[in-house]
Amino acid sequence: MTRRGDRRFYFPTALAARLAAAWLALALGGLLLPPPAFSAAPPAKHLRVATREIPPFVYKENGKLAGFSIDLWQSIAEEMKAGANFIPTGNVPELLSAIKSGKADLGIAAISITAER
Repeated sequence: MTRRGDRRFYFPTALAARLAAAWLALALGGLLLPPPAFSAAPPAKHLRVATREIPPFVYKENGKLAGFSIDLWQSIAEEMKAGANFIPTGNVPELLSAIKSGKADLGIAAISITAER
């Protein structure tokens, strides 16, 4: 009969507790570390950004593009250390066509999901 003070009873319980603690430390340790730096190729100096006017996402203010999508893209570009050349388009199909054809690198301004897309 095994008693509570017996080493045979204590060892498996202690081992399981230590393994659980080690697993938890490894799992939580990943949350505490800073995110790894991207090792991809350096970003382009200027990206061609297709867009369309659709307030409040994109509109002209004093002859320059402004709006939520423009502000968001400029914040992203700043983090990427990239600039932007905006390419105006008339509608979403034209915007997507510019990207598909290689005339633009990306597109912004209220592009929603539809059954066709």
